[in-house]
Amino acid sequence: MKRAVISVVAFLLAAVAIMLPLALPARADEAESEVRSPLVGLKVNGALAQLDAVPGRSYVHRIIVENSEDYPGMQVEVKAFGLGETLDGGYRALNINDSNSHPYSAYKFISDIDIKSFHLPPGAEQVLKATIDIPATARLQGGRYAVIHIKPIMDKATNVLFIPEIYVPVILNFGGWDIKGKLSSVQVARVESGKPIMCEAVLQNTGNYHYKTRQQVVIKDPSGAVVAEKTSNLSALSLIPSYSFRIPVELEPEKPLPPATYSVEVKALLPDGKVLDTYRTSFDVTRNYVRFQAEAAAPVGTNWLFIGGTIAFTAAGAFVILSLARRRRI
Repeated sequence: MKRAVISVVAFLLAAVAIMLPLALPARADEAESEVRSPLVGLKVNGALAQLDAVPGRSYVHRIIVENSEDYPGMQVEVKAFGLGETLDGGYRALNINDSNSHPYSAYKFISDIDIKSFHLPPGAEQVLKATIDIPATARLQGGRYAVIHIKPIMDKATNVLFIPEIYVPVILNFGGWDIKGKLSSVQVARVESGKPIMCEAVLQNTGNYHYKTRQQVVIKDPSGAVVAEKTSNLSALSLIPSYSFRIPVELEPEKPLPPATYSVEVKALLPDGKVLDTYRTSFDVTRNYVRFQAEAAAPVGTNWLFIGGTIAFTAAGAFVILSLARRRRI
């Protein structure tokens, strides 16, 4: 019998952003205590373990995993790993070697998970207890990070494979925060008329605690006049110490840009506006640049016949006319 597959393979690590809506809050009162998998009937209470770590103390974090009555029974495995981050800004579980050796991993402090494998029938729940031990000799500062990985697996009884997974972050705060960051590179994609100018910066967390960030980008012409500027939204996820992520920003200059060499300045900002780092570089515009202009709306009551045009539909159902051979009123 072919096994049924619930959900989509597209989950993979991209869904960590869904399973971790908490985005590593700086304080415990910023966090949600419950998370649901939108793809499998799982609900997890105790979806974040965030502790002020005191040397010599032990902590027990309680997690409740519930299965919906509408979903079949499933076999579930539970493991702990260090928490890492990808260049695209997604969280990932480190392998065992990195979990043990990474300087900001909290894996070694998770001394036990009382139940590591269990069957979860429809409508049932399972209580898990993770023990976190802080050695009396610990002399650390900043944050340490791990995940408790809750993974449904192939259920031999029902012949069903569950793909989605849930990550419960473990954040240990040792105090002595040092919030720093370095922009290691800034690249501007080849400039094409009618398209936004894409500027992509890579920021590394060189401090010892996680944070969210936004990027401020300013483009100037050879005379020093500002031709475009934009500040991005605050990053959806936090940047973990020692890791880097890319931040793309699209800019659309209001006025045409003639061929020339332009300068770009990028600032990495904390939520309070403090500047983490500044990076300056330049790029060339080789042909006249004009921003994309959408067709003006036709007067009410006027019908248009488009001949040889291309129409692109947006997710909201609106449309943009990308190209026209000719048009006439009807």
